[in-house]
Amino acid sequence: SNGQWLSIDYKKEQIGDAKFTGELIPCSNGVIYVIDKVLTPTTVDLFQVLQKDGRFTIFTKAITASRQGKLYQNVHDNYTVFAPTDDAFAALPEGTVESLLLPENKQALTDILLYHVHAGSVQASDITEGMMLQMVNGDNTTLSLTTGINGANITLADVATANGIIHVIDAVILPPM
Repeated sequence: SNGQWLSIDYKKEQIGDAKFTGELIPCSNGVIYVIDKVLTPTTVDLFQVLQKDGRFTIFTKAITASRQGKLYQNVHDNYTVFAPTDDAFAALPEGTVESLLLPENKQALTDILLYHVHAGSVQASDITEGMMLQMVNGDNTTLSLTTGINGANITLADVATANGIIHVIDAVILPPM
């Protein structure tokens, strides 16, 4: 009810960092799941999660270089970030990352980064085949249950933060030219 997202994995019987105890309490308007610990709201924003994870050093360096950090730290709105890993950036043609990080290419870098962000929260369970999303850069993109987002596979979904959700992807997605 505080606007934050929690990761729920029914197969692992887990919500956030708590485990279901197995006891269900039926109610007139639903079911109560009993868990083994008190859940507390997170104050860790999108940028902090990406920075602490260790798989997104190039992505966070690019966010800083483009001066887009405020977007990822804005806790007054919710965002969905499709976050490419360092391996995804390494798969780009040689010299691409270095070129994008040059000051004279700041706008191109910003366009690419904002093409990885949707204003609003989209959980994996919300994704339908052919679903269209408008990204923060203004371009639309298509989600697929089989090919992810513009051919980038979602390798880990629904990483919850104080201001949105992160879906880890295996490729850098480029905005249409």
